Amino acid sequence: MKYILLIFTVIPLQYQIKAQDSLKVEAIVLDKNNQPLPYVSIGVPKANVGTVSDEKGRFKLELTHFSEKDTILISHLGYKRLNLPLPVFLETLNKNQNKIFLEEKPLVLKEIKVLGDKINMQAYSYENKTKPVLPKFFVFFTNNSNLGLEIARKIDVKQKGPFLLKSVSLEIGLNEYESRVMRMKFYSLANDLPDKLIIEKDIIFRIINKQKEFTIDVTDYDIWLMMILSCLLS
Repeated sequence: MKYILLIFTVIPLQYQIKAQDSLKVEAIVLDKNNQPLPYVSIGVPKANVGTVSDEKGRFKLELTHFSEKDTILISHLGYKRLNLPLPVFLETLNKNQNKIFLEEKPLVLKEIKVLGDKINMQAYSYENKTKPVLPKFFVFFTNNSNLGLEIARKIDVKQKGPFLLKSVSLEIGLNEYESRVMRMKFYSLANDLPDKLIIEKDIIFRIINKQKEFTIDVTDYDIWLMMILSCLLS
């Protein structure tokens, strides 16, 4: 990351809008403390073009047949969304030496109550169809999902624990893809905001063949529920 930032500083790229040309943008997304933000969604909604920043906050975006009226949407869970006209987006990159800064925002997650009579005292599964009352964890995959997708839910353990989380189940309301790779993370909460990762390793899984339901076994990740936590899909 330092090497790339050095290049941006010494030889800053100057982006200009030319109607006849394609435009390739390479930049990095940072927070207010200059820390890189991974998995930020960057795209042009009306053109159905987009990308996601990598683990070091870097991204590449290529635009063709664009105009000054196009808008760049930049979004990330827990941060204020940026909706920038293309000229403003390019001006920002030129001014900040190919850096985009996102500002944190308060985020209140929808609460999921885990009822005591449905909890095995050894372990339990978080399933969107578990009765009597667990809100459905719906996921929608459409063509616009190419621009990036993040879903978060708060799981509130009401019964005295700890409990080992064995599985997480999803009900997919719409799936227009034959195959889709998903990433799952678990965070503790502080003031209703995702705080610290419970496990550092990403849980990666693939949904195939336009599946409508999916269950992933997370037993081997040794996730113990002793508090309120957040489950994040992207």
